[in-house]
Amino acid sequence: MGAAAATTTALATLGAVGPVTQALSDDAAAELAFDAEEDCDVAVVGVGCAGISACVKAAEMGVKVVGFDRATSVSATNACMVVGIYGVGSAEAIGPNFTYMSSKTNYQFNNRFLRKYLEIIDDQCQRYMDKGVEMRRVESDPAKTESGLANLQYMFVARGLDRGDQFAAMLDTYDNLTLNWETQVTKIIMEDGKAVGLLAKGPDGTITKYNVKGGIVVCTGGFGANEEVARARMGGAYAMITGSIYNDGAGISMMQEAGAQLGKNFAFNATEGGALNPKASCGNTVMSPMYNGMLRATLMGDVLLNKRGERFVDEAIMCKKTMMFCSEPVTREGCHFYAIMPQTEMDMLKTMTLNDFCEQRYGFTITHGMIKKFLASNPIEHFDEDAQTAIDEGWCWKGNTFKELEEASGVPNIEATMNEYNAMCEAGEDGLFFKDPAFLKPYTPDDAPFYLIECFMGQCCTQGGISTDGACRALTPERDVIPGLYAAGMDADLESVPYIIGATCHGFSIGSGYIAAEDAAMRAMA
Repeated sequence: MGAAAATTTALATLGAVGPVTQALSDDAAAELAFDAEEDCDVAVVGVGCAGISACVKAAEMGVKVVGFDRATSVSATNACMVVGIYGVGSAEAIGPNFTYMSSKTNYQFNNRFLRKYLEIIDDQCQRYMDKGVEMRRVESDPAKTESGLANLQYMFVARGLDRGDQFAAMLDTYDNLTLNWETQVTKIIMEDGKAVGLLAKGPDGTITKYNVKGGIVVCTGGFGANEEVARARMGGAYAMITGSIYNDGAGISMMQEAGAQLGKNFAFNATEGGALNPKASCGNTVMSPMYNGMLRATLMGDVLLNKRGERFVDEAIMCKKTMMFCSEPVTREGCHFYAIMPQTEMDMLKTMTLNDFCEQRYGFTITHGMIKKFLASNPIEHFDEDAQTAIDEGWCWKGNTFKELEEASGVPNIEATMNEYNAMCEAGEDGLFFKDPAFLKPYTPDDAPFYLIECFMGQCCTQGGISTDGACRALTPERDVIPGLYAAGMDADLESVPYIIGATCHGFSIGSGYIAAEDAAMRAMA
């Protein structure tokens, strides 16, 4: 089909009236031009955590499904790196879980979505396992959980390429599913207020128009890779990405252009295993045993300072809960902060596990699953080498006094702040932030030298997107449903902010993909 004919067809699809020259500018007409045309029942834009789930659910229902992703394969998506999924376990557990999750987050979740999620999540996880994706059920002792519930989680066994191979094998079992990799969806086509199709640009530059009968499920992973958009929504703060470069907000923007309303909850979901620094040569895989140990300082309960040399948070909570659940104080500082670590701590961590360190120094037992699995059992034997590397790369400074750190780094007020902190430690009470007294360890001359580490928050993903109803259908500013348009995963406004309940971020992605695809498939079959 030629460009002119394709444009005319696209305009007809959009309900345009009159000649092309009267309906659109040349630029707008070119935007709607396409080279080929296909039909499908459900289109899934983004085949990561939510998209895989959407593809699987819709394909299971027997409709024709087409998926699109800019990545080269499923192995290149965030779905191959995430870990836990919030499960339920039984119908009897739905009510208690709903009550706990709603009250714990001050009712920030979309309650109709949450109710549906708790009903279906175990089914989808079981489907994954039945299709060869290795997962294990981890159930906590209710007597040891904050909720008093079993806290069931589904944990992936494989990671990276190995998990990617399992996902690919699962997706390949569906003859009614077609996946288009290295393909960018550029436009959602609307007609009479309904989403009826999309334009997709393939790796060869060919643009195909897809007429979609049931619905378009958009799950492109949030906006974390788009610094300009992130800063605009996060009070000027920006956290370094650890996920896909394609999580740039394009899906959210397309839904807004289609008339969908942006939600109100936005936050960074921070990495658990430590901080990042753009100058650091170790990369951003924070759970790797070879990650630079100096960036683990956020886990140690040590003093944290902002750029003005002021304490800004009770540092013990960063050790007890990890930064993932404490990201808001760091975001308020622009996601840029400093940690002070004494040599005595580094020497301890060279020969003992993080778990033993916390037990010995603070009397605190690590319970966070990710930290226990990836970090708590590994001493940081290469700490001295890491410290020198960090100093050489310009993001760490060493000094025998706080004044030396202040002069070397250019960060003001370190000496005054640390003198005040040491006085509170000696008194046994943090009069500023009321830090757990067990964590009030003074920095003495015997602990020297001291290290000042420049830290930046790393983000697993962003939270916040398009407003939806309980079936993940996109809503207008008037809260009317946009027929045929669905938002799932990090493209939807589903989560509480800040992130509070572990494994819901990934769980909600899988659950929303399922729920959206089910509704879209039913619409196609109606």
